[in-house]
This record gives sequence, structure tokens and C-alpha cells, in this order.
Amino acid sequence: LIDVLCNFPGDDRIFEQLLELFCQRREERALFASYLCKYGDERALSALKEALVDPDINYLDYIEICNAIEALGGQVEVQRDFTGDPYYESLRTMND
Repeated sequence: LIDVLCNFPGDDRIFEQLLELFCQRREERALFASYLCKYGDERALSALKEALVDPDINYLDYIEICNAIEALGGQVEVQRDFTGDPYYESLRTMND
């Protein structure tokens, strides 16, 4: 249902629900970052940028959040080292 609602920008109820889910469902950050991106409301930038500095964030969530920030017109100013992160390591070994 959230995926469908993302096609109706301009409704603050939808935006607030997306933002709340992004903040609460930490295990699904990448998914809800993509929904915030699809919704297209730049008000989400502060929450997305704040999530980038969370020490518990994994590499895949980081990449998806970075993509959402850039798509919404923001700039990613936080570069992180994900050495040791299982997702990062599995992708890194694919490139070797």
C-alpha cells in the first residue's frame, strides 16, 4: 500500500507516515528510504542525512539512503568506511 501511496505527492499524511516508518523500522531503512525518494518531498532530507551517521547502519542501507538524498537534490557529505560489514565485504569480493 505504501508503494502505491508514494504516487500521490503533496499529502502531508502520506509524508508523515513514510517518515515515521523510515525512523521506526530501522531494519528496513533501505526500503523506506526508497519510498521517501519516490515520494519526492525534500523535507525528508534531514532525516535521511541523520540516518547516514548512525553507527548501526549497514552498507546497503547507506547506499540506498545516499541515492535517496541525491535524488531529492541533496548532497552526501558523509563518507564512511564499511570494512568488516558483511554486505560491503560480499560486494567487494565480487569486484576482485
